[in-house]
Amino acid sequence: MASGLPRRLRIQRQRGVRGQRDHRRQSLLPVAQPHVPVSGTGRPLRQPDGVLRARRFGGQARRQLPERQGQQFRRRLRQGHGVRRGDQDRRADLVRIRQRHRHSPAGLQPDRRTQPQLLGRGIPDRLRAELRSGDLPGVGLLVLSTTAKLARRALVVLAVLTGPVGTAEDPRPPNVVLLIGDDIGYPYLGFMGDPNVVTPASDALAAGGATFSHGHVTAPYCRPSLRSLVTGLHPVQYALRLDVLMEQRKREDGFDAMPSGEQARWRVLARAAAMASFDTLPSLLRSRGYVSWQGGKWWEGGYHNGHFDQGMTRPWDMSLFGTDGFFEETMGNDGNRLVRETMEPLFDFIRGHGDQPMFIWFGPQLPHTPFDAPFTFRKYYAHKPLSESAKLYYANVSWWDDGVGRLVDFIEGQGLYEDTLFVYVGDNGWEQDATVEYKQPHSTYRNDSLFATGGLKGKGGLHDLSVRSPIIFHWHGRLPPSFNDTSLVSSLDIVPTVLDFADVEIPAELPGLSLRPLLEGGGDIRERTAIVGYSDNRRSLTNVMGEPAEGYYVRTHRWHFIFYADTGETILYDVTEDPRGAANLTQDHPELVVRFKAMIENWKRGMGMTERVAIH
Repeated sequence: MASGLPRRLRIQRQRGVRGQRDHRRQSLLPVAQPHVPVSGTGRPLRQPDGVLRARRFGGQARRQLPERQGQQFRRRLRQGHGVRRGDQDRRADLVRIRQRHRHSPAGLQPDRRTQPQLLGRGIPDRLRAELRSGDLPGVGLLVLSTTAKLARRALVVLAVLTGPVGTAEDPRPPNVVLLIGDDIGYPYLGFMGDPNVVTPASDALAAGGATFSHGHVTAPYCRPSLRSLVTGLHPVQYALRLDVLMEQRKREDGFDAMPSGEQARWRVLARAAAMASFDTLPSLLRSRGYVSWQGGKWWEGGYHNGHFDQGMTRPWDMSLFGTDGFFEETMGNDGNRLVRETMEPLFDFIRGHGDQPMFIWFGPQLPHTPFDAPFTFRKYYAHKPLSESAKLYYANVSWWDDGVGRLVDFIEGQGLYEDTLFVYVGDNGWEQDATVEYKQPHSTYRNDSLFATGGLKGKGGLHDLSVRSPIIFHWHGRLPPSFNDTSLVSSLDIVPTVLDFADVEIPAELPGLSLRPLLEGGGDIRERTAIVGYSDNRRSLTNVMGEPAEGYYVRTHRWHFIFYADTGETILYDVTEDPRGAANLTQDHPELVVRFKAMIENWKRGMGMTERVAIH
């Protein structure tokens, strides 16, 4: 049957999709027990013979968008990197994208009636209609078979993809650039439907990449979430191993005999230095010849503790211990100069290693406070009917976006654009709607929790806004663009996916899934029906850093459930109808409360949790 297919598709099936399926699926099946797919009752999804089902991720056929023409797309990136265009120019770009590709990026002519829901449901509806009618130019429906049909996969009808798929014949793995937004709320991006925020570089990456709008991170604040991004471990997994390491090193270093002041210094340093005992993306990728660089927020001491070859974050200056300046030191010190002050250290690294595969940790402290964006970005919001805190936060978001655009532009200028996989994600969520005011006359970043960390349902909380982040995989010419608004994707999936693209063996201990088969359109991966999460912290109006807590959440395609075990508080809401959780439905659905609590207990057993775990 293959002989009757177009030549490009025959080559693709022989070398790209079918030739690599076995290798990829091996990385998907051995998944840690806590992340076994569960049904609505919390029970593992199993066939009668006990074998885990491997089904379509998200339960739908993949939607393909046409590949952007290289020259035209790169021109948009160049235009976007400076963020020097007004709203009319930005809107004109979106209109051109729509006219050229019959696809409307979110944010173009938003429906004011549904805009507060911020789910971008209009885009998928249009895509479904166009796919069903076959009216999307140059694209047909790519049908994914289930595991039960693998033996008949040759009978599956495939559409001709508009771009080539990676093959095992490539002599060199891709450069990998991990773009990490610091405190970037999922609604406040152009491609996610926001009509105010100017983010042309992010919008261009989303338009030309595989975008998952329902991505979720592993913690509602930065340090544990960043640990997951570099190790692939859940924060609870990391913390439990860290506790074992700390006890061992206490004995080795004579901790009990130290004066109390020295113990405090030792504890802070040892917890950061322990990262060197973990496998990280830089250490795992080194076997494939990668050279690595770190810049931006980094809580684990100098960059060398994460096995990076070069970077901006130096070892901590312990003369600052006990002073107000030490907190800034531990957040990344010189690394946090990235974008705000300079990008030259990163550019120098790229210039010097263009002949090697590179891994780049791009995590500038943006849009994180301080809200000190220059006029270049403040001007977009100066005369809009927005609250002052929204103007400040949105300007920082545009500053973050500008850094992304400048980096992509530089990589293109070095001739490396088509050899680079960009992965775009945030570390945690944020809440700052357009007209809500969090800045008061007395507000500072130290005394006002709302001004310093946004609304209570964002950073530090357990609502969907707290932990949701779009995740983009952009590799020009290699990954077909798509917009997935249904699949539940985790930041835990990033490390396995990157390792898979680099042809590095994926450690069996990692709980995430490689998304490579889904991204390339050549295979199936298990459907994730729920995400269970945890935090050791609760938002507080009186303490900017929050208060200790034991909180859990369950996120399904429809429901978001929050349970604070230390207080017994429960919250339940329907994210499809009430994405901000305005109405608590626990009294209306007691059966769901019971079910989700059971899922949490099952998850805890899988993690080895018997009590509250500190994950900071």
